[in-house]
Amino acid sequence: MYVVIIPAYQPDQTLVDVCRGLVAAIPERAWPKVIVVDDGSTEPKSKDVFETLRDMQGLEILVHAKNRGKGAALKTAFAHVLENYPAARCIVTADADGQHRVEDIIRVCDHGLASGQTVFGVRSFGADVPLRSRFGNKLTRTLFKTMLGVDISDTQTGLRAIPRSSLVDLLAIDYDRYNFEFEALIRLVRRGKVLQLPIETVYEPGNPSSHFNPLLDSARIYAVLFRHASLVSLIAVCDIVLFTIMSALGFSVAGALMSSRTVTTVLYFTVAREAVFRSKGNVVRQGLLFLLLVAGNVALLTPFITMANSELGVSKTLAMLVGQTFLYVSNFLWQNYIIFKHDEQDQ
Repeated sequence: MYVVIIPAYQPDQTLVDVCRGLVAAIPERAWPKVIVVDDGSTEPKSKDVFETLRDMQGLEILVHAKNRGKGAALKTAFAHVLENYPAARCIVTADADGQHRVEDIIRVCDHGLASGQTVFGVRSFGADVPLRSRFGNKLTRTLFKTMLGVDISDTQTGLRAIPRSSLVDLLAIDYDRYNFEFEALIRLVRRGKVLQLPIETVYEPGNPSSHFNPLLDSARIYAVLFRHASLVSLIAVCDIVLFTIMSALGFSVAGALMSSRTVTTVLYFTVAREAVFRSKGNVVRQGLLFLLLVAGNVALLTPFITMANSELGVSKTLAMLVGQTFLYVSNFLWQNYIIFKHDEQDQ
């Protein structure tokens, strides 16, 4: 069984058309077929829309007293499903503005239920797609691939089939607006294989029904991604500063590396686990794997820094910076996929 969740803020008649199509298309065994979250809508036309929806069989409406954001609306529905619908094994999110055809929503539902995996309905981003959407997707797609090593062709898609087992992890996300969806994207990708299903997306001229603020909401989204780089980089700077100080005090390369890493390891591990990867796995296991990573870094950097300093005359600090740069990607992947990987036990 699956259920479609649609967060809605100031919707128009389009939402009624989408819901009617979904209720007619989803098999009778599914109940409810659609959950719509009224995220504090106030416009008279939207109130009429929700009055119409309340008379629709197979549909349930959840209400926020005031506008709290798309992420908050999704989390309200996720929590409701977990508490009230144990048979719902696949939860599908879709947008209220008609950008997703009913046929494509059903296809994503069916693929998610059949595979038991996360499924994204992805757009092609041709010339018919608004420029702001094309540019935003190109930027976030590039950054996402650089940081996580996974190419998601549509990082902004709101059409997603999500296994029930992933909902608890998504409910732990702190964000409540559009940045919630990007953080959810990161967590879903890190949980395992993601299927990407091509869909057709329908845009009105200028995409007027979207409540996405290009400046404010993009800043929120990119803040989620840059957190993964900036926090780790900050700790790396502390490591280099300490290494430089230890070297100036006469420590050998190995001694300076060991001393700086001893000081920064606990801080680095805590920040990486809690703020960067936000993992809830076994801390002892993760700590041991992290120490193994630190030991491997020291083993690789020691001869590199020594050779660069003695043979090429490069300063030890610069040599360490170069070495750290080369190790950055491998370190990130090791932490992302091995140390702090989100498993089912994290739930």
